Amino acid sequence: MAKSRRETQTAIRKPVNAARGTAQQRQMLRVQRSEPTDGVVRNELRFVSYQGKSGRLNAVQPETQIVTDAFAALLGRMSELGIQHDALLVNYENANRANAANHANNSQLAGENASLKEKLAQAEETISRLRRQIESARDQANIVVNTLSS
Repeated sequence: MAKSRRETQTAIRKPVNAARGTAQQRQMLRVQRSEPTDGVVRNELRFVSYQGKSGRLNAVQPETQIVTDAFAALLGRMSELGIQHDALLVNYENANRANAANHANNSQLAGENASLKEKLAQAEETISRLRRQIESARDQANIVVNTLSS
């Protein structure tokens, strides 16, 4: 299947550039969906923010302001799409429950894996012990055969 690509861009806060009389994009949300290989869907959500050097970013933690702006932009876009915040909380709680169930399942599988490894080690010890007993019996049989033939 050929690579498919679907992209949606949402521009937010488009102040007018006085010098040119055109709208400038100050923030942008971009959602891009692609299928790099068969059966694999890649979803990207990108937030882009443009600010001058005299912008309001905190020099100590600029990421805090960027994340806050991105979150506000996402909430605005979701309200444009008609998605209610209560529905988001339900989806979030369902995702958390699913993750907890997967974690519990993974923990159970890890326990079973450890148990199987222990059983395998015991079986290997038993096989080694039986090999030694067979070799010992074979050696004793060879001694008896040599004694009788001489």
